[in-house]
Amino acid sequence: MISCEDAPMVVAGVEVPIEKSELLNLKSQDGFNSVLSKFGDLNIDENLEHAREDLIEILISLVHQIKDLEKQLKDRKVWAYQKVMQAARKLSCDLTELKMLRMKREEMQWIRKKKHTKPYSTTKNLSKVENALRNVCEQLNLANAAVRRLETENAKIIADIEASKLIASKSLITYLENAKREKNY
Repeated sequence: MISCEDAPMVVAGVEVPIEKSELLNLKSQDGFNSVLSKFGDLNIDENLEHAREDLIEILISLVHQIKDLEKQLKDRKVWAYQKVMQAARKLSCDLTELKMLRMKREEMQWIRKKKHTKPYSTTKNLSKVENALRNVCEQLNLANAAVRRLETENAKIIADIEASKLIASKSLITYLENAKREKNY
C-alpha cells in the first residue's frame, strides 16, 4: 500500500512528483511558492490554464486548512496543558488530604492502642499489687507461726526453769535437812 506521503500528486491528469520534504515545507510561504513554481515549470496546454488556476485555489485552500489545523493544534495543546495543570493541582490537594487522613488514622490507632494498653497496664499493676499483698500476707502468716512457735518454746523454757527451780529448791531443802541431821549426829 502506498502512503499519502509517497504518492505523486496528480493534477489535471498530469502526474507531478512532490518530495516529502516539499510537503513538509508547505507550512511556510516559501514551501508554497516552491510547489507553485514546480507546477509553473510543467508544460501545460493553454486549455489546461483553467486547471492551473483550480490547482492554485486548491493549494491556497489546503494552506488555509493547514493553518487552521495548526491553530486547532495550538488551542488543543493549551487546553491539554490547562487540564494537566488542573489535574496536578487536584492531585496535590488530594495528596495533602491523604497525608492528613493518614496522620489522623495513625493518631487514632495510637489513642486506641493507648486506651487498650491502659486498662491492661492498670490490670497489670493491680495484679502486681495483689501479688505483693499476697506475699506480705504469707510472710505475716509465717512470722505469726514463728512467734507462736517461739512463744511455745519460751513457755516450755519457762516451765523448765520453774521445774528446775522447784527441783533446786527441793534439793536445797533436802540438802539443808541432811546437813542439819549430820550436824546433830
